[in-house]
Amino acid sequence: MVAGHTIVYALISSRANRAGVLAGTGHSYWDAAIFASAFFGTAALAVLVARSFRRGLYGRARALPGYLNLATRLACIQVVTFTAMEVLERVAAGLPVPIPEQGVLPIGVLVQVLVALVAAGLLRWLARGAEALGIALRPAPHPTAPGVVVSSRSEFFAPGRICGAHRGRGPPLTFS
Repeated sequence: MVAGHTIVYALISSRANRAGVLAGTGHSYWDAAIFASAFFGTAALAVLVARSFRRGLYGRARALPGYLNLATRLACIQVVTFTAMEVLERVAAGLPVPIPEQGVLPIGVLVQVLVALVAAGLLRWLARGAEALGIALRPAPHPTAPGVVVSSRSEFFAPGRICGAHRGRGPPLTFS
């Protein structure tokens, strides 16, 4: 979302005028926002990669959301957040709320949707790559010796098998 916000203001203002536009529209916090988004974005990517790697390593594969599903969710979150931020920034700066004719909102919505499409592809690519790496590094199952049939422990140690009581319930057999 911060990346899209940055792209929008790069598109609507010239390089020389950008600092003035940002300061005049309630963006005085922008450097801190970029730092926070880089920090938390990196942490979120690390969690995504670690979870996907573990799923592949331990064989707990789970279907990823489809590309369009993920892109739609990201786009909705980003567009709503971008719009809310623009309104709050303007109100905090004592400026009029942005209207579509000013160009910020339509360009911003379009950029946020495009950023969501790219982000969805990158997130799926990272998750699939980490899961494939986990699968590649998964330890091989322990092989059994040829001709050996492995039985479950509960079946092997069943009381009926040890005592020879295969007739159902009743007193034990007597040995005479």
